[in-house]
Amino acid sequence: MLALDENGMAGDIYFGTFDLGEEIVKGIKAGTIKWGIDQQPFLQAYLPVVVLANYDRYGVLPGNNINSGPGFVTADGLTKVEKFAGEFR
Repeated sequence: MLALDENGMAGDIYFGTFDLGEEIVKGIKAGTIKWGIDQQPFLQAYLPVVVLANYDRYGVLPGNNINSGPGFVTADGLTKVEKFAGEFR
């Protein structure tokens, strides 16, 4: 975002990014960033272990897709996740 500001390009280009920290939240609020991806690394690492453990123990697999992220965060949904930005969960 600093490079965009220094080059006078902030808000002039379509900009999306990975991760969701405090600076990304500020950029989304300002309109400089269109979206950020909330990856939820805990769920992405934890759920596969649970699925494999259940398969090993009981021979069962989930019947459908488990959505553990990533989630696209835009200005429309920012208020729902803003307080968790930058936290490990």
